[in-house]
Amino acid sequence: MAEHQGLFNANDLRDYEVLDQEPFSTTYRGYEVTSTSMPSGAAAFVEMMNILQHFDVASLEHNSVEYIDLFSRVQRAIFSDYAQLKSCTIEEGLKRAKFNISAERARYWAERIK
Repeated sequence: MAEHQGLFNANDLRDYEVLDQEPFSTTYRGYEVTSTSMPSGAAAFVEMMNILQHFDVASLEHNSVEYIDLFSRVQRAIFSDYAQLKSCTIEEGLKRAKFNISAERARYWAERIK
């Protein structure tokens, strides 16, 4: 890094604290989906899979108006939830993210998107 004027140095790497957390996971159409935990944005992906579980995505023609509308609405919903995590501590964010990826939250959004 030093040779190429990188932004990190040996002290940054030495002082880095690894967060040991359980990954987020869900089941989507019979597949297990696993992602990283906080402070990544992976909870948003898991939340999206949980919401999409409520829709017959396979019946939609790729890039059709209905397909794009559904995915736009789902992304708007998860962005709304994810934006609330931006100002949280990791502990607060983890609690909120776990709620966001819950079946209850997916049902909430699916009912509003339909």
